[in-house]
Amino acid sequence: MGGPVDFDTLVADFDLDLTAIGNDRIANIERVDLTSGASNTLTLNLDDVLAATDANDTLIVEGDSADAVNLVGAWTVSSADGFTDYVLGGATVSIEEDVDVAIA
Repeated sequence: MGGPVDFDTLVADFDLDLTAIGNDRIANIERVDLTSGASNTLTLNLDDVLAATDANDTLIVEGDSADAVNLVGAWTVSSADGFTDYVLGGATVSIEEDVDVAIA
């Protein structure tokens, strides 16, 4: 799946483990939306973010308290303002504050 050259959103109303699929499967997205009303989990690592995003290497994750993100790798917290930024190797994952985040 690849989006055109603007702001593209992948709506995931299911658990999505990007570490389990090829990095060429999702490209040129800027946002993942987990806000389907169900409890959804997104799992990703540095390679997933770099492969899925454009040259900006930033992925925004929207969700609520029922949702979760599993970041695989040594991600560090960069800033917080409604979203919390997790940074690793030049990539940033900006996650909405209500989403439960685990770093493994």
